[in-house]
Amino acid sequence: HDRLIESELLLKQSRVEEKLGQYPKALRWASRARTAIEGIASPEALRQVSQISAWYCMVMQQTGKVEDAVRWAKRTIAEAKASGDQDALGSAYIVQAWACRARGEPGVEQHLREALDVFQRAGNLVRQPAVLSNLGVACQLEGRWDDAVFFAAGHVPSVNRLMINPIFGGGANPVRQNQWVRMGPMLIR
Repeated sequence: HDRLIESELLLKQSRVEEKLGQYPKALRWASRARTAIEGIASPEALRQVSQISAWYCMVMQQTGKVEDAVRWAKRTIAEAKASGDQDALGSAYIVQAWACRARGEPGVEQHLREALDVFQRAGNLVRQPAVLSNLGVACQLEGRWDDAVFFAAGHVPSVNRLMINPIFGGGANPVRQNQWVRMGPMLIR
C-alpha cells in the first residue's frame, strides 16, 4: 500500500514537470512511479500501471517522438484492457489518432471514435468534448463539413449536458439559462 501511494506521488511530480515543459524530467518521474509498484498485482496497482503508461505515451507525444508514443500507446491499451482502466484506454486511443495524423496515415477518425466510445461508456464527461472537437477537426481536414459541424457542436447526447453556460466562457452549444449544466461534480444554473 505504501508503494502505491509513493507511485501516485511520483506520478504527480511527473505531471508538475510536464506542466513546466521539463519533458525528460517528467518521463524520469513517471518511470520511477512505475518502478515503485513493480511486482504488485493488486487491481489498484494494475490500474496505476496503466495510468502511468498512458501518461508516458502522452508525454512522448508532446516531445514529438511518434514511434515511442505509439509503442507506449499499444502497451497502454493492453494494460488498460487488463486492468479495466477506461481513462488510460481512451488516452492511448487519442495518442494513436495523433500518431496517424503525424504520419499522414489513415486511422485518425477510427481511433478518436474508439476514444469517444470508451469515454462515453465510462461516463467521462470531462474528456468527451475534446475528443468531439478533435473529431470535428479531423472531418474538416477531410472536407466533410457536415460531419465536422456535427462533432464540433457536441451533438452527442451525453455531452450536451456538459456544454458550458455562456456566463462561464461559452461552449459549442450555449445552454438556456434555465437548464442545469453538469460540470464535473458541481452543478451550475
